[in-house]
Formats: sequence, C-alpha cells, structure tokens
Amino acid sequence: HEVPWMMEIMKMLVGYSRVTREEEDLWDIDCSLYLAEETSVTANYTARTAAGDLLIKMGERFDQKTIDGLFGYTKTLFTGEGSWRSQEAALYLFVMLASDFHDMQKPISNQIAHAYLELVNYAINRPQEPLLGARGYLVAGVLCKFFETPVELLDRIITCITREESEVVQVACVKAAEGLTRAGRVTPDRQIPIINSIHTYMNNKDPSDMEDADELLVTLSEALRAAISLNVEIA
Repeated sequence: HEVPWMMEIMKMLVGYSRVTREEEDLWDIDCSLYLAEETSVTANYTARTAAGDLLIKMGERFDQKTIDGLFGYTKTLFTGEGSWRSQEAALYLFVMLASDFHDMQKPISNQIAHAYLELVNYAINRPQEPLLGARGYLVAGVLCKFFETPVELLDRIITCITREESEVVQVACVKAAEGLTRAGRVTPDRQIPIINSIHTYMNNKDPSDMEDADELLVTLSEALRAAISLNVEIA
C-alpha cells in the first residue's frame, strides 16, 4: 500500500469496476442478471469483469501484497463522504480476489479480515444504497472462509432474505448464507430459519417470473442444498 504504482493500479481497477447506471437499472428489474455477474456466467464481458480478472492475476503473482494494496486504496474510499459506487467497486474487487485466494488455498491475515468486517458493517447499514449493502453481505459470505463470522451477522443475513425491500439485497443474502453454511460457520439450529426464509422468499415470487430466472433458481437451490446438509434427518 506504500508502493505508488500499486496504488495507481488499484485506483484504475476501482474506476473500471464501478457499477454503471444501466447495470443498476437492469439489476433492479432482474436480480438474476446480478447473480449471473457474480458467478461470471454471462456472455457480457464488461470492464468490471476485466478489472476483476486483472486483480486475480496480480494476486497470483504478488500474493499478500495485492491484498494489502487493495485494502490500502479501499481505506481511502471509506473516509468522509466517499462515492458509494467506488466503495462498492472496491468491495467487489475484494470478493473476486478473496475467492481466488480461497481456491488457491492462500491465507488472508486476521488483521485484514477484521478490517474488511468493519467495512461490511458500514456497507450493510446504508439502506439508501442497496447495491452497496448487497455487496457488503457478499463480502461477509467470502470472509467466513478465512475468519469466524459473528453470530449476529449470520442472523441478520437470514432475516434480510425476507425483510429487505431490495431484491438484489435479498438474493445477495441467500448467496451469503450459502457461503457461510458451506464454510462450516452455520450451526444446525439455523437450518430451519434458513429454509423458512428461502421458502417465504419463493412464496412471494410469481412462479412465471421464476421460469426464466436460471441464476436465481441455481442460487436458491444451492443455498437449500447447503442448509439441508446441516442435518439431513430433520430436513
């Protein structure tokens, strides 16, 4: 984070990763498109996707220094009245990088994990900026693979699946709950609340709207499968 060219690259990547107004409007109409980007199952190779790919390559080359560089620049965006689009973009890049670190079995220090948990708390408490809140929950879902997740955060994720006004936030919480469950951070007593919350979410959807929402259906079924695995006898 003290290397000038590293900070310049992070600034560039965050700039290219900012959510466009067009994407924001599309995701508001169809949250399945939002999920498609998260899993890279899309033919639309955007500047945001390319920025994530470049950061992943940097992580494979420079390891922990890339995490430090990204966090060093991210901190500057969360001081004062920073743009929520830049904040969301920086957290999006962390999700991309941390997911690759997990796949490559590379650790993330507890200090960095604690620091990002504070950014999660900031992001999910900005109700007027739902895309930033959704990103905060997705960061929590990735952090759990490296760091013990607070119980109150898990309970909030489960509750928000049904109580959030923004559907993008709701599906982000479903995905986060799946990540927490697969990482072994969810105890069996949370099985029924998770299944009930997904059940309630689906009951509030028009079945005809679900027919073509492939990524949404995949996300819901994977979260259910993870929840069922907590205690197959009860399920």
